[in-house]
Amino acid sequence: MAESSVGFPLLKVHTISARKPLANEDVNIPSERSGHRIVATDNCIYAIGGYNPDYTELFDEVWCFNVATRTWTKLNTKGSQPKQVASHSMCLYGDNIVTFGGSGLPFGLNSSNDVHLLNLKDGQWQRIHCEALDNNANNLPSKRYGHTMHIINHHLYICGGTQGIDYMLDLYRLDLKTKSWEHIACRNPPEERYRHETVCDGKKMYMFGGGAANSVFDLIKIPVLDLKTFCWSYIQSVHDDAKGYPLSRKYHGCIHYKDDVYISGGMHPTAILKDIWKFSLKTHKWTYLGDMPEKLYFHGSAVSPGGSMYLFGGVKEDDNRTNILFQMRLEFFFLSLSPFIDRI
Repeated sequence: MAESSVGFPLLKVHTISARKPLANEDVNIPSERSGHRIVATDNCIYAIGGYNPDYTELFDEVWCFNVATRTWTKLNTKGSQPKQVASHSMCLYGDNIVTFGGSGLPFGLNSSNDVHLLNLKDGQWQRIHCEALDNNANNLPSKRYGHTMHIINHHLYICGGTQGIDYMLDLYRLDLKTKSWEHIACRNPPEERYRHETVCDGKKMYMFGGGAANSVFDLIKIPVLDLKTFCWSYIQSVHDDAKGYPLSRKYHGCIHYKDDVYISGGMHPTAILKDIWKFSLKTHKWTYLGDMPEKLYFHGSAVSPGGSMYLFGGVKEDDNRTNILFQMRLEFFFLSLSPFIDRI
């Protein structure tokens, strides 16, 4: 049995409401939060971490939203789970979620450079013991948050971030088979930053926005790193015919689907944003797609293999956190309703 997605128009944001509980059913939902991260399969959205100033600790927990049943479940994980879970990085790796770095409280004084792995089949966390290549301490990444991460051919790359005072745009690579870190010296690097976003097409890494304490970077000239020569260069983007260029920003959402990059919201020096833009990796042209229902920054963003972009949580214009889940269909797909999908 399958459910078609034709009920929702393409490239339009709509709110996904959790299913109302049945009689005598105990249903929980995650608290409002920001600085968390999310990843998505076609059937489930996983959210880890986050912050809310109304609570004394970060949310060191894992939530799963089942798209078919529209229900949230707080997973009963075990093992050595990460504690610095604000502005960390995470991505899917087979049947696992891999996380790196992040900040605890107080921000800037309690950051991490640990790698953790969560097995989605049995809910087991483990901290991965890593070594420096050739026992050279310079090959170990420093503790940081607000960086980006990608896994390419069993190698984990991290880029940029901050320790709280100093900002970076260095590049490190972890061999996930040998568990050895290596620092990669890059030529012509852009300015240091955090809460930027990067996407990889296997050959190049493209960087979008970000900033430091008092700076925000634009989306007009896009920094690009060649993953073979490790030399940075810039491409001049092409503006939208009607809307021009997107504003500079940090703390935004960003996902990569096929030949396009989608950015959402974020913070500009004079405004909190709710716009959504598409950037073509082929033509380098920006296209304005519309707005989210809310102005948001520090929200989580992810894309499913079938082409649905999800946006969860974040900080609203009134400085309060939210736990609303948004979806934008990038193309039509069919969702299996099998009760056995993504069981943990």
